[in-house]
Amino acid sequence: MKRMAYHLLAILILGMAASAVKAQILLTASATPIEEYAAVELQRYYYQLSGRLLSIDHEEVRTGNGIVLTRLDHPLVKSWRDKGVLPLKSMPGEQGYVIRTVKEKGRELVVIAGVDANGLLYGVYGLLEDHLGMRFYMNGDVYPDRKEVQTRIPLIQD
Repeated sequence: MKRMAYHLLAILILGMAASAVKAQILLTASATPIEEYAAVELQRYYYQLSGRLLSIDHEEVRTGNGIVLTRLDHPLVKSWRDKGVLPLKSMPGEQGYVIRTVKEKGRELVVIAGVDANGLLYGVYGLLEDHLGMRFYMNGDVYPDRKEVQTRIPLIQD
């Protein structure tokens, strides 16, 4: 009986934790292996910085906030540009990227859009370095002091 109570408690806690997740990493369905790797890197470092494990999905973000990883030539990005949701003054160069916070349907989405797959990966590292305090060196990664870690992603207009 006691064992069953522990199992039910564990299921309840896991269910509450799963429902508390309000952010996710969104990849396009046609993601390349480099783009998949970029999502895993973002998930890993964000977890190490914040203690929150973001899910990686290949569907549309329906609720909550999210981080969208895509290429600049994706139809979703093109539609956001046409609507003025994601304005760009100029296109980044080869292997370049854009990081912006966009508001759509009451949600805040951080968009990391690369010119190509490598640009997307560089964009993930750019977010981690420029906005979350990570540093990457040849002899290892340097994490910011715990007291300085900002887990809420700020409004970004890179």
